[in-house]
Amino acid sequence: MQAVVSEGEKNGKKPDENALQLILRCNYELDKEGPGVRDALEQLVHYYPKPEYWKGLLSTLLRGQHPDKQTLGIYRLMLDTDTLEQPNDYVEMAQLAIQAGLPGEAQKIMEKGFANKVLGGADKDRHERLLTMAKNQATADRAALPKLEKEASTSSSGQADVALGLGYLSYDQYDQAIDAIQRGLKKGKVTDVDDAQINLGIAYLRKGDRDQARAAFKAVKADSPWAPWPGCGFCEPAARSE
Repeated sequence: MQAVVSEGEKNGKKPDENALQLILRCNYELDKEGPGVRDALEQLVHYYPKPEYWKGLLSTLLRGQHPDKQTLGIYRLMLDTDTLEQPNDYVEMAQLAIQAGLPGEAQKIMEKGFANKVLGGADKDRHERLLTMAKNQATADRAALPKLEKEASTSSSGQADVALGLGYLSYDQYDQAIDAIQRGLKKGKVTDVDDAQINLGIAYLRKGDRDQARAAFKAVKADSPWAPWPGCGFCEPAARSE
């Protein structure tokens, strides 16, 4: 069946959803934790980006071992595809965002969790403390952006601009984020170029510029921790299905 699907793809034919589901089921029966399951889910997400396929793919990715940046990236996709459903996932995502120096993003995560009633309940006090901490840090962080912008403008290293861009991105200021990250990449001396490209792609995608988003994601090197699986990456499927 995979051979049939692959041949059809070569001829520009969209695979039948039932055929892809059959491939997924067969791989699951052979080895539910095997790479065949992930590959089949990638195909389903590519051609039929339904929430249940996103949930299956991202849950599979989340079970792997990744650096914190990549784990946060998976959670971002889960949030954007409405497949972030567990309270502990919201909490961990917010904590990872705070550790990454993005309290504004952490605040939005926690607020969304309360709004959709995933957070609260028996752990309401704990969740509220984390939200309060994120709010307080975000207030100070936002106030510091003008100073960071001034410092970045005089720095010979692009890392300061990239860090500034991430700050803007966390507050949904997409044009400023794009300008800062691009400026940093142009200067050079960026600590993690692939991470910068991923965040540039996210900024473009959330702005609604899908072509530029694809270009940014495709600039990530093939051996990057951001792209350990052929055809998947962490955001290219989102750009295709947006």
